[in-house]
Amino acid sequence: ATPKMAKLRVPHSASCLSLLLVIAPATGAYLPSLARPYPIAAAHQGAAAACWPHATVSSDSLLVRAARAGCRRTPPPSLFFDSYDKDAMRLVMDAQSEARTLGATAIETEHLLLAATLQGSELQESLEREGLTSASIRDHLRQGGSKGLPRLENLFATTARDELLPFASETETALRAAVDLSANGDLVSAKTLVLAVLDGGEGSGASKMLMQLGVERASLAKGVERGERALVGGGGSSKKNTTLAQCSIDLTQQARDGELDPVVGRDAEVRRCLQILVRRRKSNPVLIGDPGVGKTAIAEALAQAIVEERVPPRLLGKRLVSLELGLLVADTKYRGEFEQRLKEVVDEVTSSNDTVLFIDEIHTLVGAGAADGAIDAANLLKPALARGSLQCIGATTVSEYRRYIEKDAALERRFQAVNVPEPTQAQTIDILKGLQPRYEAHHGVVYSEEAVAAAAKLSERYIPDRFLPDKAIDLLDEAGALRQMSCFDADAIDARVCEEDIASVVAQWTGIPVAKLSADERASMMGLEEQLHGRLIGQSSAVGAISRALRRARVGLREPRRPVASLFFSGPTGVGKTELAKAVAEAYYGSEKAITRFDMSEYMEAHSVSRLTGPPPGYVGYEAGGQLTEAVRRAPHTLILMDEVEKAHPDVFNVLLQVLEDGRLTDNKGRTVDFTNAMLILTSNIGSRTILKLADAYPASDAFAATSGAESSGAESSGAARSYAAMRSAVKRELGERFRPEFLNRLDEIIVFSALARNEVMQVAHLMVAQLQRRCEEMELQLELTPRLHELLVAKGFSPKFGARPLRRAVQRLCEDAIAEAVLDGFAQPGERITLDADSAGRVLVRSARGEERTHVQGEGQGIEEVAADSTRPLAETVPAGEPMAMPQIRL
Repeated sequence: ATPKMAKLRVPHSASCLSLLLVIAPATGAYLPSLARPYPIAAAHQGAAAACWPHATVSSDSLLVRAARAGCRRTPPPSLFFDSYDKDAMRLVMDAQSEARTLGATAIETEHLLLAATLQGSELQESLEREGLTSASIRDHLRQGGSKGLPRLENLFATTARDELLPFASETETALRAAVDLSANGDLVSAKTLVLAVLDGGEGSGASKMLMQLGVERASLAKGVERGERALVGGGGSSKKNTTLAQCSIDLTQQARDGELDPVVGRDAEVRRCLQILVRRRKSNPVLIGDPGVGKTAIAEALAQAIVEERVPPRLLGKRLVSLELGLLVADTKYRGEFEQRLKEVVDEVTSSNDTVLFIDEIHTLVGAGAADGAIDAANLLKPALARGSLQCIGATTVSEYRRYIEKDAALERRFQAVNVPEPTQAQTIDILKGLQPRYEAHHGVVYSEEAVAAAAKLSERYIPDRFLPDKAIDLLDEAGALRQMSCFDADAIDARVCEEDIASVVAQWTGIPVAKLSADERASMMGLEEQLHGRLIGQSSAVGAISRALRRARVGLREPRRPVASLFFSGPTGVGKTELAKAVAEAYYGSEKAITRFDMSEYMEAHSVSRLTGPPPGYVGYEAGGQLTEAVRRAPHTLILMDEVEKAHPDVFNVLLQVLEDGRLTDNKGRTVDFTNAMLILTSNIGSRTILKLADAYPASDAFAATSGAESSGAESSGAARSYAAMRSAVKRELGERFRPEFLNRLDEIIVFSALARNEVMQVAHLMVAQLQRRCEEMELQLELTPRLHELLVAKGFSPKFGARPLRRAVQRLCEDAIAEAVLDGFAQPGERITLDADSAGRVLVRSARGEERTHVQGEGQGIEEVAADSTRPLAETVPAGEPMAMPQIRL
């Protein structure tokens, strides 16, 4: 001001500063005049001198002094200076600046609207949504010319653009009307000021401008009243800077902006929530349902209903705000900061009386922010919830509601539960159709009706550990992304998502082949028996049964609620039961790694059964889960091999009953594991003695093995088929004595493996030799075996009692040992060919490519089959007659 004012250093009130900076210049007090230059300065000096040194300069004392100084249009002491908040004052100052920029001589109501479109707040967004923008107002004012009072004729007219302008009469009327509109003594906000301008009547300049711009004044006022956030208390600050604004998302605002997805098929749950919200007391619904069933979508549907005025009158104009508890807790380092933040949010919501909180994962309130000696968020909310001054909608899962909310009876009684069930497949299709336009616009693709239906159908069948509609929506979304990437990579124009794309995504997620069969796959499935016989010799019955089961499953004709196949393999050791399971995994699942193998001898005790489904709560390993259930949850498309199942405890078969019948099993955490895409193979040696006796009794063992299991080939009339049928019946009788009927009756097939004949052992020998040749090729050696050596292998390795395992030991002793010695002593060089032969004495001959030959000296150790054969002889055969039996000497 003046040097004298600088010396006084008198404190000024906020209203006095507002008067000096905004209102007093606008009333004309600062308009230059030769006769009375700057009379407000003299008034200011007089007021300050009167208050010095102990008092504070107030707006009323300044106004009295200004009136005495002769200021033009000086308002009375009851002016509205103390009634405007910072945003309203900023709007007036921006209007002053815009009027000067446009060359106006006074501040008109049009300038106030122009300043409102420049606030950068929700008020600006509300005006722009109704079609009123700063560009359109500026264009109108430039075309229509500047309006205002004529400027005074004085020497300072050329520099008047730099001075503050006075208010027009209409503007002064609007400024006073804004004070009257502000109820309960609250400060005038920017929203209230704009509403006062819009209520000025059809003859005002703002109304004429809106009419020329094609903006309906009533609709604009309604939009401003809804869109602008209300004030909290009398602090004079907008909600934009409050704790609630910083830690929440306004769902109703998102609904107005069209940012929320449409909600279909949840009318009953929405009506139930509305019914609870209009209650007088305890009007707090809590949505309870499994993850992904649409609890948050119901809250978004409520926001859309409020915006579209499809709610009871009590809820009209309400705001639904989603509170982010993580943002509320973030950066609260010291004791009491979190409680203070939450208290501010509660006070803000209760004072505004138009806000409904939505807290997703509401169970996190229990214990949130609690420290030593502090209380958690749930206890802070209880008083407001009990009084009914705070309305809150919660959402949580069933398990977490029971774990956290139900334990706190005082918190539970303040909420009303709303169960949200999983939608059906038909309801899911309707939901997907409602979301289809949004995803088509996002991915730039078009979904066919078959693809939408397949997303609901395949997700329900092949993704059992998740819930509709979430998994179907994710499936639809990723199928659109897959088609978008395909078009991008191949520069194609086919942007149509079909059923095959949905099936491809399911196959990527689960590893289950659900796409339609191709020509190559059809041929592969028809020739499945040949593929299996490439690794397994004989056992046509077992190979045929598995091939038929796999074909039914791949085509889709099997019962969807049961496993792909549940087979029981019974037979002597070494006949190929485990090898057939490996061959199935490689032929159908693509790799032997698809086998989940369980050695049932580890489950001989009653307590070991819990290892399959997981220990009960409180025991070690509870969090790790069960070995069987976790393996299937990670890889549902797998082959489960339970080896030597007869050694398991009888309680194990009680667990397997529901797997075999319903294709599901519940683990220790209550989760249901789906087995409908898994194959179960159980192996056992029960009946092996019966099989060996019948095989020994039938002289033509080769013919017997060739026809065993070929019951549908018309060979029932032959003795071989009758002998195999008798053997199968005898084995089943023995199985019936060992296992309960309800277990055996749930198996798809019980397959009896017959003992291997000599010609089959010869074929197994060829397979083992071929594997040995492949290993030699990796060592850069070419191996060749003569027919005489093959005969020697069969002679040494054939054992009806032990199957093909003695043959493997014969290959090790006769072939692998000879090759190892030849490589180590340099007899066989890399890149050369070596030949293994046998002489008439049964010795192995090793020939090199250089024509050298030597005899391999076998070890003197006795084979397992020879030891077993000696153990079955009578003692009189092993000890010559007339000789005393030598007793072993024992040394201590």
